Amino acid sequence: MLDGMTVQEQRQMLSEALDQAGKGDEQARLLHDAWRRGDERLLWTKMAAEMRQQYPQLYQRINTGRNDAWVPKLLPYLQAGQGGTLVVVGTLHLLGNDGVVEKLKAKGYKVERVCAGCRAKR
Repeated sequence: MLDGMTVQEQRQMLSEALDQAGKGDEQARLLHDAWRRGDERLLWTKMAAEMRQQYPQLYQRINTGRNDAWVPKLLPYLQAGQGGTLVVVGTLHLLGNDGVVEKLKAKGYKVERVCAGCRAKR
């Protein structure tokens, strides 16, 4: 993933990774539980908002830029008219206005979360 990044972006990526690693198992459990509940607000706050604020160029490269590149590649599959299409990406790519979900909805697609073992957020 570091290939093609500037030295500054590489440092930011490593700093973010070390920061996340330092939060340990408790953070992982919190995020997993939020995912299973469908709590997008908590996921956004813990995963994206801080990164977007502290490292805007890195966030642009590894999240928004990749999302922008993926959507046009997904469209032919979605337009094939063969029913549903399963798209699997990391959680960060699903969150926020610049996430894949909102980008596809803006193009008129119905996007729904599939998680048979998850508890719906109430």
